[in-house]
Amino acid sequence: MAEMEISRALREIRMACDAHESDDFRPFFFIAGAGISHPPIPLSSEIQEHCRTKATGEGEPDAASTGDAMKDYSHWFECAYPHAAERQQYLQDLLRGQPISAANLRLAHILESGRVADIVVTPNFDDLLARGLALFGKECVVCDHPQTAQRIDPERRGVVQIVHVHGSYWFYDCCNLSEEISERSADSRNTMMTMGSLLDRILAKRSALVVGYSGWEKDVIMASLRRRLQGQRLAYRLYWFCYRSSDLERLPAWLRDHSDVRFVLPTESGEIVSSISTMHPGSSPSDESKGHGSSDPERVMSARSVLDAIVSHFKLAAPKLTSDPLGFYAEQLKRSVLRDRSRSKEDLYSIQGVIHRISQGRRLESRDRQARDVALEKVRDALRRSEYTEVIKNATAIDPTSLEIQQVDELIAAMEEAIKSEKLKADDSPEGHVPACKLLSQLAEAHRSSLEARADYLVMFAGNSRGNHLYQKRNDVVNAIAAYDELIARYDKTGSRDLLPHLARSYNGKACALVKGGDLEQALKIFQEASDRFPDCGEVTVFATNNVAIMLNEAGRLEEAIAQNERAIGCLTRFPKEEIVKGIAAVETLKKKLSVAVAAKKAAAEKAAAEKAAADKVAVA
Repeated sequence: MAEMEISRALREIRMACDAHESDDFRPFFFIAGAGISHPPIPLSSEIQEHCRTKATGEGEPDAASTGDAMKDYSHWFECAYPHAAERQQYLQDLLRGQPISAANLRLAHILESGRVADIVVTPNFDDLLARGLALFGKECVVCDHPQTAQRIDPERRGVVQIVHVHGSYWFYDCCNLSEEISERSADSRNTMMTMGSLLDRILAKRSALVVGYSGWEKDVIMASLRRRLQGQRLAYRLYWFCYRSSDLERLPAWLRDHSDVRFVLPTESGEIVSSISTMHPGSSPSDESKGHGSSDPERVMSARSVLDAIVSHFKLAAPKLTSDPLGFYAEQLKRSVLRDRSRSKEDLYSIQGVIHRISQGRRLESRDRQARDVALEKVRDALRRSEYTEVIKNATAIDPTSLEIQQVDELIAAMEEAIKSEKLKADDSPEGHVPACKLLSQLAEAHRSSLEARADYLVMFAGNSRGNHLYQKRNDVVNAIAAYDELIARYDKTGSRDLLPHLARSYNGKACALVKGGDLEQALKIFQEASDRFPDCGEVTVFATNNVAIMLNEAGRLEEAIAQNERAIGCLTRFPKEEIVKGIAAVETLKKKLSVAVAAKKAAAEKAAAEKAAADKVAVA
């Protein structure tokens, strides 16, 4: 298998796209999975946990995992909602009206630019991408059922086309169970109107950029990829962006071993996931990259970070909606209603007058904009283009005392996004991640009176992010611990319940840094203190408690580890499942390991007793 880092992959992709700049052919299309719609749309593991809770609450016997993720998901979904109409209604209630995710907005930006691709194939049921495109003023054609496959023409130019291979939540026959998805992947001998035949046509001349998709071998996407790859070379390489390096091991050999497939793996700047550090103290609760119970540290690469990198590498201009909103809406109205000025007498709603008012407002806004807003616009523009170091550089040039409260809020939001980005985490320049965290704290302090309680949250977010970056990316354990200690000293006695989860993250972060530095005994004490002192902080409590159990097990203190694991299981029952669902796997995995260890210890004791009895018998004889 061929592995590479994202910088090289993007360079190769851009070279292929540039070669076709004059003829408008796009050699690539996107395969975009659930990773682009999270967190507004729950992942399958979260839906499964909801369905499991609902089904067992109504009398369905609980059952252990089969080891097949799709089979488990389908089982609990069908148990909770046995009728197709119920499943359809559940999906509609779950998906309708959700905010557009950041990754979908990034993908819409890429598609709107026309530089990289104009077709997206997705197993997702939501309409976030289509809504993102509409927001940016880009038309799209949507296919969400085999009977609408004829809408999609791979030879069409200038129009974005979206293929929902398993359907969308709008229609009655959403594919959601494993049998339904398998049936959708099967070729039909009676008609060419199948999702499989449509994907075959797309794959005939284009290659996929796979983002946020884990690959289930029985679905129509994987079936089509397999047909295309068997015994054939691709005109352009297929690039599969992996969330985790270990995800590569779960992909089939026919994909891994093909000479034209490249697997893009997380780099050294990627977020770290670890069994000891099952949560990341500097991250926000909505981050995609929480712990997963692996025994070794592992880096991850989210769909959002991949799409950020594409926007930055291709140097895409910001969408006009964001750079010139009034001009954008005036143009939209002209195209929609008044394209032909000779028909202005049919302007029943006086749209021409609306356009005139918008244009007048645009002139006034341009004339009256103050210098500080011009400086802030540089921050906005850099954020839209995924240039996060530039965000911080431009933010540093602004005098925070000159800003109005609305501008402060906007600047803070931009800096929070920059601090969360993988690109800035990899940047140790004077405008890099650690200086950005310090700048955010300073901004919060400068506007404490107007920000009120939010100022303390921002100080803690910035401090935890700084500590996280120092020990994970720089291996600077001493300064990381100092960053956490500063927060603990300041907020340990605050009494504010709203700050408790963030304070717990500081304790957890300090313990993680101690683990990194090799001081396991002190780390265990800090994890234990976090578990004891913060019993009602959701995921932070669960992860801290389970970390204690992990460390006790690794220290050979099996009985204590079992008791702590039981305590972690008790934590899971106290919190809403949506709040701690990502910690469930780690807790259950440890429970299985402990059960194996107990059985091994019991077997060893029985063996020793038998050997002793045999020896005693021989001695007596």
